[in-house]
Amino acid sequence: MANSISSVVVTINGVNITLESQDGLTWTKTTTAPAASSFPLTGGYYPVSVTAQYATGTSTTVNDQTAGALGQACRLVVKEKVAPTASITGAFATNGSYLKVATQRLSLTLLDNANGQSSGYSGIDLSTLTAVFSSMTLGASKTKTLTSNDFTTSAVTGGYSAYADVTFEDADDWVLTVNVSDNDGNAMTALTRSFTIDTVAPQLTVTAPVDNLSTAASTVAVTGTTDSDATLTITVDGGSPTTVTVGQTGAFSHNVTFSASGTHTIVITATDAAGNATTITKSVWYSTDAPTITSVTLTPNPADGGATYLITVVAE
Repeated sequence: MANSISSVVVTINGVNITLESQDGLTWTKTTTAPAASSFPLTGGYYPVSVTAQYATGTSTTVNDQTAGALGQACRLVVKEKVAPTASITGAFATNGSYLKVATQRLSLTLLDNANGQSSGYSGIDLSTLTAVFSSMTLGASKTKTLTSNDFTTSAVTGGYSAYADVTFEDADDWVLTVNVSDNDGNAMTALTRSFTIDTVAPQLTVTAPVDNLSTAASTVAVTGTTDSDATLTITVDGGSPTTVTVGQTGAFSHNVTFSASGTHTIVITATDAAGNATTITKSVWYSTDAPTITSVTLTPNPADGGATYLITVVAE
């Protein structure tokens, strides 16, 4: 009578799985794979041990260290299915932001433990990191693409923090698209941000008052033009700024009132959405005092008809 197999037991991740057979030759069992990715494990796989035993009690075991095809077959690769995530801090964090400095820092946090797990994830594959800056009007020739080599990275729990400085030669509307995958090939949902690079300060013209104006009127009109989308403020003598409405054509008009005689300083500032500012300062002398005439002298007096005479007035 020939020996026959009495049992086949497979051990994976510390769990023994007893297989079943209909013919005593082929043994099978449907089971559940480990929940955690095998990527962080040595060799990137779960080692599998298979022990077949005869009814006589003798047995044979093969595992991942067995030479040849059998050893290769005893290596279970498990991939997690949760995609990584990315978040942005700093300059590009807010969608639709206006930035006035041509060089900006892109700061990212890349995480593969999106559910907050402490283990079981495969980790961020930095080689897949891309950050693409696309101009809305200037065309593909102005597109900037950053890869992992352009970033300075440091490890954090679940992934990496990364930053790169980006210089824009052109003021324009831009779109940023960030992508990265984990080591099991799960790709994040692309993260996008729109923003505007604006390095040009708004135009500002002040038509009144003229600089160094002297006036007895306590109220003076400040008029002029600026960019229609600029924010205009007027400050008198270093006080709190007053925001002035700018018309659709860029024209503005605002009355300032002086409470005391003396030299007054009016500061007019136009600021765009990116924070670029243009400032014009006007000086105004305000006084209601009237001059005092202390003497009038006509020499000679009386004067000869048709002859010249000198008029002398002393006033202060």
